[in-house]
Amino acid sequence: MGLFVYMPFNLKVFNPLKEVIKDFKFTDLYYSNLRNSTNLFDREVVLVNIGDADRAEIANIINTVNAYEPRVIALDILFADQMEPASDSLLKAAFSNAKDRIILSNHLEENHGDYTQLNSHDWFGRFDKGYANFVGAKPTSSTIRYFRPKTEVDGQVLKSFGSAIVNKYQPEMSVILEERDNNTERINYLGNYDKFVHFDRSDISHNNIELGILKDKIVMLGFMGTRIGAKTMEDIYFTPLNHEITGRTWPDTYGLVIHANIVSMILRNDYINKMSTITAIILAFIICFLHLILFTYFFVKRHIWFHLTAKLTQLFTSILMLYIVFLFFSKSHYEINSTIIIASILLSVDVLYIYESIVAYLYSKKGIKSYFIHEH
Repeated sequence: MGLFVYMPFNLKVFNPLKEVIKDFKFTDLYYSNLRNSTNLFDREVVLVNIGDADRAEIANIINTVNAYEPRVIALDILFADQMEPASDSLLKAAFSNAKDRIILSNHLEENHGDYTQLNSHDWFGRFDKGYANFVGAKPTSSTIRYFRPKTEVDGQVLKSFGSAIVNKYQPEMSVILEERDNNTERINYLGNYDKFVHFDRSDISHNNIELGILKDKIVMLGFMGTRIGAKTMEDIYFTPLNHEITGRTWPDTYGLVIHANIVSMILRNDYINKMSTITAIILAFIICFLHLILFTYFFVKRHIWFHLTAKLTQLFTSILMLYIVFLFFSKSHYEINSTIIIASILLSVDVLYIYESIVAYLYSKKGIKSYFIHEH
């Protein structure tokens, strides 16, 4: 069955199908269509859209936000080079004023397993930082479901942007994440920007009394379109929140919002635990074996009913399996690796035919007997 599954996908003609299957998970339906998210809202994280603001305006936003005494000011913005001296000086001064609260994002460039850090220029100062990379075969086009909490670079363990923010805001929750010691964590999405307190750059003014909510909060600055609600193709990704599971044409969530979801999940201690591959294989083997006992009996002894029985059993088991997957995912935040289980059930009948052909050939050529050598 393993050969039956993997051999066709090595052919180029199957590559488009392979890509579709690889980027699809049944549990995405939970976030996009099945979950009731009416009462979900995060009050610890505040999003600020910088839009097309230049460095001088970003400096003004930082100064205004800092005046309301948030606990963390995290910028998902890279200032890799010095540019215009006057605006750069304003930005440097703003960083200096809020230096104990600032966290900057950087980016890890990978080349054959080796990483290079792309940081903001040291001229602006040295601050806590975290890498903003997402996990995906092609982060710009794949569905973003996972993040990597830490990565070792040149013997130094670096934190992701979300992990670094939580470590500064609430270190004890960062410890829980570290103790899980998972290479990747699945993002338990709360929702899009509307599930967080959010402001556009034009809202960041000392005259806005609503900014009082910033005190002791995590304030995350980054790009969310020219204005909140407007979508562009810059720093925006596909996520399980997308209502179009197949045939998608437009990404749904900005990078800053994905980082906010990661921070929110860590602070809520609301992780998704995943079934191990070994457990999934063992479970798939047991379920497949039980089905094959039934299928083999009808194939040999009640062949007239074989096709009806097999198709109805496959349909019933697949639906039941999906129900169990959604039940565990929604109630316990436990991800069952259902793909291998359902695939083994759906492929079992076809493999049974192949097996029957092989034993028939061996009987005719070698006289080797089999339970399948039976006149129907």
